[in-house]
Amino acid sequence: MRCTAPTPTPSPLQTVRSLAARLAPAIPQGNFRAEPLEVMSFPNDFADVVLSNAVLHFARDDEQFGAMIRSSWRVLKPGGMLFARLASTIGMEGRFPTTAGRRHRLPDGSQRYLVDEALLMGLTRDLGVSYWTHSRPRWSRISDV
Repeated sequence: MRCTAPTPTPSPLQTVRSLAARLAPAIPQGNFRAEPLEVMSFPNDFADVVLSNAVLHFARDDEQFGAMIRSSWRVLKPGGMLFARLASTIGMEGRFPTTAGRRHRLPDGSQRYLVDEALLMGLTRDLGVSYWTHSRPRWSRISDV
């Protein structure tokens, strides 16, 4: 298994490198890079799985969010899985004050980029993704279905 990780700020990078060196010393330190998700340098069709856990809500606006998603999709191999845990207004429309565009003030006082159903369905269409559900949602490239 190959493990890689981009992070936009260098400070968490040393923590990740130290942890990897201790737990999985065979992983090259160069796999962990200080670079924004939207311009990560990994090659096309590189990853079997792209995991984005509580990262996308840091987007400034629709343009940056779209770039983050397209970059994640770009590095994903055909038939791979993109898992994104992200913040949304789905089921809670109108509960968070808007600060700008899709950025909202949350009850803890932080500001986050929150997706909505229209945005997700538009991205699904634009990326050529097929979305279906059995017990859980799954996205796949249409060419793989």
